[in-house]
Amino acid sequence: MRATKEMLKDLHEEELFDYYATSQLVLVSLDGIVKPVASPAIYTFLNPSPDEKYLMLTCVHKPYSSIVSYKRFPKKVELWTVHGRFVRELCDLPLAENIPIAANSVRRGKRLIRWRPDMPSTLYWVEAQDGGDANVEVSPRDIVYMEPAEPLNGEKPHVLLKLDLRYRRISWCYGLHALAYEYWHKTCRTRTWIISPDCNDLSPRLLFDRSSEDAYSSPGSPMMCRTPAGTLVIAKIKTNYEGTYILMKGQGATPKGSVPFLDLLNITTGAKERIWESSVDKYYESALALMSYHPKCEIQLNELKFLISKESRSEAAQYYVSIWPDKKQVQITSYPHPYPQLASLQREIIRYERDDGVKLTATLYLPPGYNPSKDGPLACLIWSYPGDFKSREAAGQVRRSPNKFARINNSFPLLWLARGFAVLADPTIPIIGEGDQEANDRCT
Repeated sequence: MRATKEMLKDLHEEELFDYYATSQLVLVSLDGIVKPVASPAIYTFLNPSPDEKYLMLTCVHKPYSSIVSYKRFPKKVELWTVHGRFVRELCDLPLAENIPIAANSVRRGKRLIRWRPDMPSTLYWVEAQDGGDANVEVSPRDIVYMEPAEPLNGEKPHVLLKLDLRYRRISWCYGLHALAYEYWHKTCRTRTWIISPDCNDLSPRLLFDRSSEDAYSSPGSPMMCRTPAGTLVIAKIKTNYEGTYILMKGQGATPKGSVPFLDLLNITTGAKERIWESSVDKYYESALALMSYHPKCEIQLNELKFLISKESRSEAAQYYVSIWPDKKQVQITSYPHPYPQLASLQREIIRYERDDGVKLTATLYLPPGYNPSKDGPLACLIWSYPGDFKSREAAGQVRRSPNKFARINNSFPLLWLARGFAVLADPTIPIIGEGDQEANDRCT
């Protein structure tokens, strides 16, 4: 793996890895009774079923490798009950040292094994049909399977979906509907399918087919709500209209800056209606989460409540409960400015053009009170990292807002403003690979 450091070097380091990484899972009751679950192992993932009856345990085991990280070591996934009864082995994958370097290549065998969040104890996973090699042309490329935690004798996994691109994820909506996402890195193509997991007679329907790097056309992602089991599923919006509705929230990238939004989407017809968006004059607002609750996550349109953050260049984010359709906002926080010494720092989005004609953007921060005519030029700290793009148009899109508050943290260099520096943050450094070219095969 190209960016992985400090592999296991010898037998001694393998023994150290065994010693320090091995753990014993235990179930501790509220009255202090401790009961071991499964055997000691190097566990990397523990996932309880929504009904809290089963535990899906993932561990790595020997033989180890000195050329790949532990994530590619042999991996075993087992199913246990929370009371310590072994149910079955879901898979035992061999060492994966030879996954092709090509983007979208994956490990062979079952991967991304998860619980359906809308069911008590139903598993789903993905298996590559191209041997995990993105260079192999095959249809379908990925198949998504589903089965109960303890299938009946002879019951085979149910084929949920066949995909010609690489599987990314599924957002579930209580059985009748779910959104399945697939993508392909080389072309930046992404597709969203509407599937009906519990209706075998309904075929998948294509909802979106677009470029993943085209921020201006992004439809956003579905608003989620909590089930009684604590899992997240898509909130279904009940209206007086025909069709099935969900809420889509997006960043709302535009040539003038980001304008976050909420759209009411009819997944039956694809029609959508914008019911909320951020103000554009002074503030940057963003819809964070639904505040409405229903045990089946079916929210009445006229009972919508969602959490909003609101900030400006000089005001830290405050939080509001927004009530729709009245559009009434109730402020629930009143935070002071976290660093008043820098309250008057100057911030602006600048736009410029590269020699090859690609339009770029950056955020320029200047110290409080700086006056170029009096203070002269400043030393400037540039903070950036290059990005891959398939087109010049996508590289030039604006993906930021001039109205956002300047947050200072230990991973961002704004504290240098206090020492009189200018900071040029995130200037676009696009590496463009158009057509059949790969971005990193070019020097510009």
